[in-house]
Amino acid sequence: MIFKRWFKPKWQHQDAAVRLQALESLDPQNTEHKNTLHELAFNDGAEAVRKAALHRLNDFALWWQASKQDAAERLKLYAEQQLVQQLLTGKVDSALKHKFIEQCQRSSILEQLALQDNDTTLRLSLLQRLGRQDLLMQSLLDATFPVACKAQLLS
Repeated sequence: MIFKRWFKPKWQHQDAAVRLQALESLDPQNTEHKNTLHELAFNDGAEAVRKAALHRLNDFALWWQASKQDAAERLKLYAEQQLVQQLLTGKVDSALKHKFIEQCQRSSILEQLALQDNDTTLRLSLLQRLGRQDLLMQSLLDATFPVACKAQLLS
């Protein structure tokens, strides 16, 4: 019995600090390690461990899942920030980005994309989808937003 505790992997330790430290040695490129990181990202009892595992994996789909399902509101919001950052910096391929936007119901994410995305066609469609006067006004006053798009918003 006592040997079982000694030979247990560090990521299974009861102390969250030990599990956090063990995460650093897990390689997301290794299939077994990736499965372990995924398990920790969604099933560990400690929010800090889940967050660190998500960072090690750094996958858009997993951030998306965490933003919808994590038990901790703080981690949900953090995952949402990671989603927006990846979308705005072009780290997500176009097809996945459009699928995400199509399925996304969170106005906070859509608003950020409507005001900051580089794709003006996408911004225009999001502004029309959201239909918020304050966002429309902000876009009309935005010097970087193309005049043709502003004209479409006004029509």
